[in-house]
Amino acid sequence: MPTPPPKDRKLARLHHVLALVMGLGCALQQWSTGKAALYLPVPCAADAQAYLSESDSLSCCYSLAYDYNPAGGLATAIEVQLLTPEATYSAIQYPLNSGWAYQSFEQGRRLRWQHTGGLPAGAQPLFDFCLETPQTGLPTEMAVNWLVGGETRCSDTLRLACYQCLAPQNESLVCLADGGYAYTFGLANLTDFTIHRLHLSEPTGQDFIIEELLNLPGPWLPGDSIGGFSLTLRPEAEELETLCFEITASRLLGDSSALDCCTFTRCLELPLCDRCCTPFEEFEADVNGGFTVSANCETGFLTAVYERWGACDRVFWNLRNLDTGTGIGGIVN
Repeated sequence: MPTPPPKDRKLARLHHVLALVMGLGCALQQWSTGKAALYLPVPCAADAQAYLSESDSLSCCYSLAYDYNPAGGLATAIEVQLLTPEATYSAIQYPLNSGWAYQSFEQGRRLRWQHTGGLPAGAQPLFDFCLETPQTGLPTEMAVNWLVGGETRCSDTLRLACYQCLAPQNESLVCLADGGYAYTFGLANLTDFTIHRLHLSEPTGQDFIIEELLNLPGPWLPGDSIGGFSLTLRPEAEELETLCFEITASRLLGDSSALDCCTFTRCLELPLCDRCCTPFEEFEADVNGGFTVSANCETGFLTAVYERWGACDRVFWNLRNLDTGTGIGGIVN
């Protein structure tokens, strides 16, 4: 079935990206020619890399190490900075050798280590930490900046998934042929309770998800995972860049009353869908409008002209009433 064309919001997003890329290119050109004192950190090359490892995923605790080769360029300090609003570090430990100096900025959201002789080369552990982060459903972002003096030489962004209620697993978000999206996923129970019910809700005034309940096969024990959940997003959701909703987990008490255990917020970054074709109702009306047919009796050619379809519409046609039992047909793209 033909599906709707790109929305203005999608085109606007593309134009914005093109403008951003062009603007960035101009800024880089100005910086490199010395016409403007603009500094733009670039991604780090293989000579300066940071690595995360989970120490306790349920508590959102990690270890950060780095691998540094001075031959690729000098670095005198390394810095980590939380980019996600309201996220904070906790349980920080950095068992480093002598020669290191440590500084904390932005109320503990930006941490810096520097060494008197420059950063030690090779693979080095840096620090252990946990995160206290709002449950937005999106990963927490942390920048790792490599410094020369007080200037940033290069910067990479790491994304950390931190969940305290339910954790999504094996997610898939695809565009549907007739508009909207299909979102399939699994969930892990990170609570200390057996869960009996899952209820889905959207912000006030929002109604993009068809389902309201997620069915459980039975009591859901702490630490267990369940897959096969599915949600259908209405075609109107394609106007959004991000769609957020909440899943509330409840347990049943002895008197059969329900007690909410926790609420998990999930935000989905919606992909652009290929909506090249004309909306079906318009397409059907155009086809019913028919063709302009002209005949050349000398050459024996019939010409059918149809100027109302779009670039990717397809019409099945059949020319009838030539002679009894005779028909000509085909496909026009």
